[in-house]
Amino acid sequence: MHETALMNDLISKLKNLAREHGVKKFMNIHVRLGSLCHFTAPHFKQHFLAAAEGTPAQWAKLEVETSDNILDIHAREVVLVSVEIET
Repeated sequence: MHETALMNDLISKLKNLAREHGVKKFMNIHVRLGSLCHFTAPHFKQHFLAAAEGTPAQWAKLEVETSDNILDIHAREVVLVSVEIET
């Protein structure tokens, strides 16, 4: 359940960015997985592909980094680090 909420939050952020900035397509999306967020990079990518279907993020190249810092304030989160867009 936690994983679904994290993914829904990320997709919502991307949809809002697309709407606010007239983004037709995300080219690259870079995220950081907190050490306690319950995703491995491959697992995250699998979920992302399904969640992004039909959105401007669908064809984006996904860059996933992982953190091992359990004391980080974002340790339980998926952090959107950066995006590259096509307008």
